[in-house]
Parts: sequence; C-alpha cells; structure tokens
Amino acid sequence: MNIISIVRDILIRPAETWQRLSQKKPDARKLFFGLAMVLALVPAISVVLGFSLVGLKLGPLETVKIPLTSAILAGIAVYIVNLAGVYAAAVLMRFIGNSFHTDAPFSSYMSLAILSAVPYWLAGAFNLIPALRVLSMIGIYGIYILFLGIPEMIKVPEERNLPFNVAVVVAIIILVLLGNFIISPFIDGPLYAEFLAY
Repeated sequence: MNIISIVRDILIRPAETWQRLSQKKPDARKLFFGLAMVLALVPAISVVLGFSLVGLKLGPLETVKIPLTSAILAGIAVYIVNLAGVYAAAVLMRFIGNSFHTDAPFSSYMSLAILSAVPYWLAGAFNLIPALRVLSMIGIYGIYILFLGIPEMIKVPEERNLPFNVAVVVAIIILVLLGNFIISPFIDGPLYAEFLAY
C-alpha cells in the first residue's frame, strides 16, 4: 500500500478510489500507522514552524511569534487531537451506523475516517504562514470525500442513505469544532500573551 498513491487517488479520483477500496477492504491498522500518523504531522509541524519562526503579522511593522516551547506544545496537541479525532470519528460513525442497522466492520469506519481526513491534514500546511491559517478551510473537501465513501464502505440501504449521511456529517463537524476548541488554547493563548507583551 503506497501512501503517496492512496493520497493522490483519494484527492483526485475519490469515487473510483472508494469503489476499489470497498472491494479489497483496506487494512485500517496499516492506514492508521502508515498514513494517519504521517499526515497528521503536516499540521503539527506547520504550527510549530509557522507560529514560532514566521509569526503573525499585526500590521506593516509588527510580527508576533510565540516561544518555541509553546509552539512545540501546540504542535504536540495538534498531533494528538488529530489522531484521537480520527479514531473518535470512526467510533462515532459506527455508533450512528448501528442506529441505522448497518453491519459494516469497524475497519470500514476507520478507513473512511482516515481517508476523509487527508484533505484536512494537507490543508494544515497553511499554518506555516499563520496569516493564511484561514485557508486551511480547504480541508472541508474531506466532507465530499466522506459523502462518496459512505455508500461504498458502509453499504447503508438506499432509503436510509441521506439521513445517515446527514447524521454523520453533523457529528463530524461537531467533532472537528471540539478538536479546534481543544487545540485553540495551545496556539491562541501564547499568541495572545506575546501580543500583550508588545
């Protein structure tokens, strides 16, 4: 399983990739350790470098940077929350799936959660330049990838597909907001403290 080809295929041809993966049932453990743990480093390292070395411009002359130790703590928090978030998303989707009487194995939910998070992790690179942090919203493309993957990986009956998709997307959005809420003090707190020190 080549990480680069999976990432490329899920981003460029998500529908075909889900069809192919649903037939050969990917190993969720390999996806987690080989893909998730690697790609979750992108936003984590970007936060460390972006907020400690590049800084956030506050006007034509002022640039605020957070101390390296605070940035490293923020990067560690980002990494842990991203990995825990993928696992929590899989558990949440399985819980919703059980409510809709699906019989997909947990590995299908985990694969769905990991591969749907790929755009989110890659968009985390915008943290390298904190002023562009808002562009990490491009990661929302993962919701589209999730929509395409649900019918292939979970096999929800046709009449229950829309309510299942809506329930899953709402749950994932709440999970992402919760993750950002957890991470925010690690980034915004030191940034605000440095701003006050000026």
